[in-house]
Amino acid sequence: MGFIKGGLVFFIGFVLFFSFLIMNLSLALTLSLSYNNVQSNVKNVITESVNGNFNFNEKINEKIGNPEEYCQNHADYVFYDDNTMETFVIPCEVLKQGPNAVEEHSLSSYIDIIYNKDYNCGYWTCFAKGNPLFLISKQSKDYWNSIFYISLFVSLVGLMFLFMEKRENVLIYPAILLVVSAVPLVKAGAFLSSILGLFVSFSGFTFGNQLLSESIIKEILFIFFSKGSVVFSIMLIIAIVCIALGIALKFWRIEGFFSKIFSKTFSSSSSSSDKLKTKTNQDNSSSNVNNKSKKISKNKIEF
Repeated sequence: MGFIKGGLVFFIGFVLFFSFLIMNLSLALTLSLSYNNVQSNVKNVITESVNGNFNFNEKINEKIGNPEEYCQNHADYVFYDDNTMETFVIPCEVLKQGPNAVEEHSLSSYIDIIYNKDYNCGYWTCFAKGNPLFLISKQSKDYWNSIFYISLFVSLVGLMFLFMEKRENVLIYPAILLVVSAVPLVKAGAFLSSILGLFVSFSGFTFGNQLLSESIIKEILFIFFSKGSVVFSIMLIIAIVCIALGIALKFWRIEGFFSKIFSKTFSSSSSSSDKLKTKTNQDNSSSNVNNKSKKISKNKIEF
């Protein structure tokens, strides 16, 4: 019976560690794929991917000539780019600001497009099709966010079973598993990016009609783990708090145990003292009664 119980606790611990690992990974991916983080990290990737730059000024100048004259009759300029296979809208306010403003606006617009685009496929289906841009999209973020909540639910169920089997260390053991499962996120980003980049480069991922280089794929995948250290810090704080609470509860139980012993000892000694006092009082009462009886008997004799 003890062997079965021990095996069950080990199995629950293994499932809990695995669910913690998936939970931490999915949380890191969810935070890394936030729009602000993607926007600040993906610009170099896109610039390198589109023939080394993201400048549409030559195309625009060929089509519209002088922006000032063009904007007298138009509110914006709309064109289709064969390299990115997307349609761009450049407002006249931006055209009048010069080439740098046009390039910056085009880049920001393209980030918005690839991030919010509906790729019309499931996560792993898109992955199998060889489209890397969905990896840094909102669709990818939502997928990993759902995985996070599923793994969180599994972790809570595992904690419930562990609480039923081993209550005294229900806070300490899971806290240790939690922080250990988050350790790989600290330095594993670059390593995993290299491994996945090598794998993806062989699978033939393309950027529009252009084959992506391994270095670009590594940069895209490195974005995935850019918030790994943040997740580790969060889990470390949670683990420290749980361990401190677990130790405090243990000391509280020990203190409660000794308090019970002292209270029992004190109550037993006080009850013994009360009994002794009661017995003494009874003996004194008996002695007084006997003395009175002797006096009465003596008086009778004298009479």
